[in-house]
Amino acid sequence: MKRDLIDEDQQPGKQTSILFRLAIPVVISQVSHTFVGLADTLMVGRTGNVTSLAASALANNVFSIPIIVGIGISYILSSRISETYAAGNKQGCLDLLRAAFFNNMIWSVGIGILLFLLLPFAGMLGQPKHVMDLALPFFELLIWGLPGLMLFQTFRLFFDGLGDTRPGMVVSILANLLNVLLNYVLIFGNLGFPAMGLLGAGIANLISRTVMGLGMAAYFFFSTNGKEWRSGFFSMNLDFARLAELNRLGIPVALQFFFEIGAFTFTALLVGRMGETSISAHQIVITIASVTYMMASGLATAASIRVGHFVGLQNQEMVRLSGLRSFQMVSVFMLGNALLFLVFRHEIPALFIDDPEVGRIAASLLVIAGFFQLSDGIQVIGLGCLRGLSDVLVPTLITVFAYWFMAIPIGYYLGITLNFGPAGTWWGLLAGLSLSGIFMFIRFFGLSRKLKFDQ
Repeated sequence: MKRDLIDEDQQPGKQTSILFRLAIPVVISQVSHTFVGLADTLMVGRTGNVTSLAASALANNVFSIPIIVGIGISYILSSRISETYAAGNKQGCLDLLRAAFFNNMIWSVGIGILLFLLLPFAGMLGQPKHVMDLALPFFELLIWGLPGLMLFQTFRLFFDGLGDTRPGMVVSILANLLNVLLNYVLIFGNLGFPAMGLLGAGIANLISRTVMGLGMAAYFFFSTNGKEWRSGFFSMNLDFARLAELNRLGIPVALQFFFEIGAFTFTALLVGRMGETSISAHQIVITIASVTYMMASGLATAASIRVGHFVGLQNQEMVRLSGLRSFQMVSVFMLGNALLFLVFRHEIPALFIDDPEVGRIAASLLVIAGFFQLSDGIQVIGLGCLRGLSDVLVPTLITVFAYWFMAIPIGYYLGITLNFGPAGTWWGLLAGLSLSGIFMFIRFFGLSRKLKFDQ
């Protein structure tokens, strides 16, 4: 396995460039999860049907919870692989991969079954009936795409942990191009197909995520880089200790994402009670903010790989330096995003839908989204660096407090009680993200300073 991005020397001056080169393919792979929803929102919005856009917003926001839980369960694999391989334990890497494959497939099926069992209770969300009637069939198709997504995550994170980050990027790009093509055909009824609207977007979503998973699996089973790992992959001796380790570390990470994304989903439900125009505007802005978040999350994955690598090498100085460089990089990137949000707050909504009122509300929300870009970036990098240290419990508690004891109460009070509308709920999110960012930053540098290795 070629590991040029992992095995380069440990000179401090090279760490920014190494992190950057490691992160770019990971960022593109991470964004692929959001880009599927972005393409759906953009192309459904171009039909001019506000109800369809609202239904897409509802389904994608609710589905973001199970999808991010599944992704969270799998996330810990890359840093564990990086640390284990840096320590010279190749058999441990294979044991981790096999355990992760089994674990991720079980979780994808379990989450899917739970969601189907909950569908009859969807009316309790309190959304308009005509919106729910469009959203539910689309949501069911999203569920069927979970196994493909988790298959992709398994093999992508394995190779990411080894420093081979490009395959995940290539597969992601191809799968998303396929999604856009299928959306063009199925949503609008091109190339002889009937115009299926939102349902067509759901079919395209399912096919592209399935292809994404199969493509990453094909790289493992047929590429030169996967050759040294294939012979032991089908062994019947599953390492239950590794399986327990992945769940012990992965479940808290999934809970971190659950509580964070859950707060955003709860906010979407609050906004949904304010009408189709408000939820459509909310969906436009949350879709854009999700793209920048996933870019930062990709950098956080790269940070966790580098931190985990230096933990495996027992190098405290480089653990701290790789974390510092990650925080610096995300700060520059997210401040640039903030500037774009503020400058183009009127032009961005027009890309999604030609509705003046939706555009007006979305522009006001983009201002707030611009303010919380830095906080969002800092907190997600903090989570990534702490994953590299296998520190997952305290960050989970921080997440719960920041979002459910700060963001949601403040957002409800401003948005509902004081009747500030969607903007009030978003100010609550800004408060929660800022608090989380501060705590994650302090936590990483506090722990890394006390880090001790057995020599």
